[in-house]
Amino acid sequence: FYLKDCIKLNSEEYSINKLFDILMTFSRVGSIFMFLPGIGESKVNSRVRLILSLFLSAILMPLVVDYMPTIPNHPIMTLLYLCKEISIGIFFGLMIKIIFLSLQIAGTLISMQSSLGSAMVFDPHQRNDNLILTNLYTITATTLYYSAFLDHHVIEGIIESYRTIQPGDFMINDIVESLYIGISKSMLIGFKMS
Repeated sequence: FYLKDCIKLNSEEYSINKLFDILMTFSRVGSIFMFLPGIGESKVNSRVRLILSLFLSAILMPLVVDYMPTIPNHPIMTLLYLCKEISIGIFFGLMIKIIFLSLQIAGTLISMQSSLGSAMVFDPHQRNDNLILTNLYTITATTLYYSAFLDHHVIEGIIESYRTIQPGDFMINDIVESLYIGISKSMLIGFKMS
């Protein structure tokens, strides 16, 4: 009788730990998926993004479980861990989005310089009218992104992000500085491309 209770208690504790690990992984992966080119666009159904990020979280969880913290005793600390993971995911997703920003800047500048500034076409990514060359650059870059299997490198980057910024570690100064450098370099690339 005692052994049966111990096995039941250990299995409940084990399942709670796994649920916490999947939730922590999903927080980061789901936040990154909000900004990925193609998947993170407004045309893609949010349920599809949710299913893809849940599926990828379940696959990645055994690979990153060594970096996961133990379950905190207080629910506020658990919520704080989840907020940190969401913030880290948003940071990495924004860095990917910033790279594509350079193509939008280049397309806009080339359109203005070549007198195509009034040639507008509907942009399915942003759901508004955009300059034709900007739209061409963005769609071409997204197509090349998936045809060159760069999304596989993003998955490797997600795993590497757990080594770089472990769950629970959150340095706002480093993140703000990295975003500042990323945006400025993205604009510089956009100006050089045009």
